[in-house]
Amino acid sequence: GRADPQNMYDAAYSTGRSLCALGGDLSDPSALRRAYFGYNTSSEYVDAVHGHALRYGSFSLPAVEKSVENSDAVGD
Repeated sequence: GRADPQNMYDAAYSTGRSLCALGGDLSDPSALRRAYFGYNTSSEYVDAVHGHALRYGSFSLPAVEKSVENSDAVGD
């Protein structure tokens, strides 16, 4: 019932919730930067994270189907 910061699924989910609460509509670039600043007030940090996000968003990844056998593995 508690989020574990050492669990990558819990950490990613909690960070996403925090960024959404800080920035609002994260599809708006200014809201996204505001969320980053709410998480860390360093301009260098915000610029670096924003650059990584843009690069990550440009990747073209193949679609992955979730298998029934592994459906319980996510979030354990």
